[in-house]
Amino acid sequence: MSGRPRAVDKAAVLQVIHDTVTISPSELAKSLNVARATVYRRMKEINQEEIDQALGIITEGELKPAEMEWELFQKFPDVKKYIETLQYVRKNTATYTRKRVRMLYRVCIMLKKKPSALTPQMAADLLIRIRKGEVEIGEYDFRMGMRVWFGYRGINGALLTNLGLDSDNSGEDRSHLKFTREQRAAFMRVVENWTCRNWSNGKITIPFADEPYLGAAMRFLPKFLYYTGTRIGREENDNKTGALNVLWENVGIQPEMVIIKVVDKGKRGGINWFKQLVGDAKADFDRFMQCIANLPKPIRMFPFKVKHVRAFFKAAYREAGIPEKLWKGLPLHIWRHTAAQDLLYATHYNYELAAQILGWESTEVMKKSYGKMPYEELTIGLVEAMGLPVVKEKREFLFS
Repeated sequence: MSGRPRAVDKAAVLQVIHDTVTISPSELAKSLNVARATVYRRMKEINQEEIDQALGIITEGELKPAEMEWELFQKFPDVKKYIETLQYVRKNTATYTRKRVRMLYRVCIMLKKKPSALTPQMAADLLIRIRKGEVEIGEYDFRMGMRVWFGYRGINGALLTNLGLDSDNSGEDRSHLKFTREQRAAFMRVVENWTCRNWSNGKITIPFADEPYLGAAMRFLPKFLYYTGTRIGREENDNKTGALNVLWENVGIQPEMVIIKVVDKGKRGGINWFKQLVGDAKADFDRFMQCIANLPKPIRMFPFKVKHVRAFFKAAYREAGIPEKLWKGLPLHIWRHTAAQDLLYATHYNYELAAQILGWESTEVMKKSYGKMPYEELTIGLVEAMGLPVVKEKREFLFS
């Protein structure tokens, strides 16, 4: 840039935003041949609605039904370039990249908009619905997903922050939330009652009475999630992981235990875990088997859709009187948090054992999520190592 920076008005900035399809102050300053500070001053005079209108050239584009498939979505030119930028230019991991693109995909499907048609205001409006509990999307992952996408598109970070699309994770770590035994018992009483008849919340119906297998499976599912720490799972294309995708052919029943192969996520994506049911967990499995002894088995142990289980569990939590602030945002994943905390406590914080049983590739991740060994546990370990007598309280990893 040469000479004295010329003055520009708001209309000129809006025109360049329209022409260049960006609101990056640096890019706008180059296009207008002015100082970046000048652009900043003019941007303060522009509201979000005016920006969205200026970006209208990219807001045309409904996502057609045929374009809603994940495999096709990844082939959109702008998405393909986005993936390449995240992974090869910014050198993010494949897991990080997939997570951000998956969130973009979910939002596009929900709003029926092509990626290039999304605007910050659309995301801000959706964020409000998420916070009201009207939309089942993790808030932090949503905010980060949208922030990374719009940042890639050249949208200024300050504007995104003003719309609530910030990267603040304070207060978002809910790993220490868990269900007590009393809450689990209250929940199961509701489940036992509701699975004796067809259930509906007005939108979703589960025919427990018409299909007895479903009732037995739903009664066993919470205990399976607890004793194995397995995530509920996904169903998209080849990413069939978690509890809802456990196949009967992968269940090995032995006299004293049951060994179940579960495909669950890890650093490398879907990996195999072999979960063991012993003691009370095995007894619960045996009762499940007795209930379905004369019923035809489906291919999957739990033949439900994620949205059906989520709706049923949430309704049952409310009926059982479990505070919504405890499970809101993680109505299914809270079982994994509960299992991890209970097993760590029962094993005197044996992270290696808990990680192997519940399915963590790294004990460091467990320590980060659930905290390091308490001081009193260190004391007990040291006294025991010195050969001195130790009186340990009896601790049990039990659902109820």
